[in-house]
Amino acid sequence: MKLNNAGVWLAAAALLFAPAVVCAAPPNGAVSRDIRDYVQPGLQDLSLTLRTGRYDSKAGDKISTEFGRTFQLSGNGGLHYKQPSEIRLDGKLHGLNGTLIMNGFSRRVSVGWLHKSQDETLAPGKVTSLLDVGLLNGFYLSYATAQFRGTQAIDGTPCTVFRLSYPARLRDTSFRLLWIDPRTRTIRRREEHSQDGTLHAVYSFRRPVLVSGVWLSPEVDAANAQGEFVGRTFIQNARMNTGLTDTLFH
Repeated sequence: MKLNNAGVWLAAAALLFAPAVVCAAPPNGAVSRDIRDYVQPGLQDLSLTLRTGRYDSKAGDKISTEFGRTFQLSGNGGLHYKQPSEIRLDGKLHGLNGTLIMNGFSRRVSVGWLHKSQDETLAPGKVTSLLDVGLLNGFYLSYATAQFRGTQAIDGTPCTVFRLSYPARLRDTSFRLLWIDPRTRTIRRREEHSQDGTLHAVYSFRRPVLVSGVWLSPEVDAANAQGEFVGRTFIQNARMNTGLTDTLFH
């Protein structure tokens, strides 16, 4: 297997001027303009299973030729998270077991006999985070800059809209737009924009449910910039605050 396939696995899990987003200005005091208020309270650790549903390879190729492998890989395995910034993804690539571990900006991946480490301090858009399952965490907000853009409904649910980018010193001009449900503190829509500002991909988080005191969306749909359906990931077997140990992320 070629080393670049390991690079594809590294990308699994998911960008200075934003395109116009038409949002209504909320009445004073209606919603918080501080994105930190939308972090799930009390979430110390999280374990869940990711399963890929239907996938349209032709539509996925319009995002990138590697997106299909990345999408299906990240959607057939398990995810573990522990505060403040530890994430582990387990899955398969070409029949080989693969593991991706994030500790802050440090990324380590093992696929079969291949092992690779990389520091993403200057490329924070490549950091795997809870955004992939529709949640915010404090570590991500410690290096991302949030701009409140107003409110807009998603599937009939009023949401606050934020633009997330990175300080100029990091040399990462990618950014994302988030639509957040203030009631559940879940992301309902996420737009990823590449380094040149063009729309890259859109993720829709469906029907959030309350699991052990934390809201989570059990279905995530991906679409390309042309609005074509690409694929669906099912989030299953979610368990919160079970006391995960640090050794799981080493």
